[in-house]
Amino acid sequence: MVDIKNTYVSELPFFSGAVEYFSYDLCHRIETFKEHGKEDMNIPDMIFGFYNNAIIIDHKCNKVYAAVSSIGFERREDINQVLERKINEIIKKVCEGSVKSTTGKKAAEGQSYVASNFTFEEYCSIIGKVKEYIKNGDIYQANLSQ
Repeated sequence: MVDIKNTYVSELPFFSGAVEYFSYDLCHRIETFKEHGKEDMNIPDMIFGFYNNAIIIDHKCNKVYAAVSSIGFERREDINQVLERKINEIIKKVCEGSVKSTTGKKAAEGQSYVASNFTFEEYCSIIGKVKEYIKNGDIYQANLSQ
């Protein structure tokens, strides 16, 4: 195993490493539940990514950072040249709009459209059922939104 040491940069929330995503539907791979929902998102139940380079967007401070790793480079003089080249490549891709998401689409491509998959009346009915499930001890939490 390779011993990797990163220089900590306090103003960055993340600069390299492992990132994972677990969906709520992952529970169906662990336990058997009656399926009520409709599969309409077409996204994996879990994703793991290991990143040496990252584009970090700090929405609060309105800043964008490009972070690169020197993993695999032994000579110090090579590292600075390689890191500078990597940063310039990332900046160029961002400026060209050629950065792609995990779906293969351009990150800023198209318009987002959000719509509820049930009516307000159905939502109120479901809230009533959730309260009943909690009262009966079947669940202790539910995440619903309209």
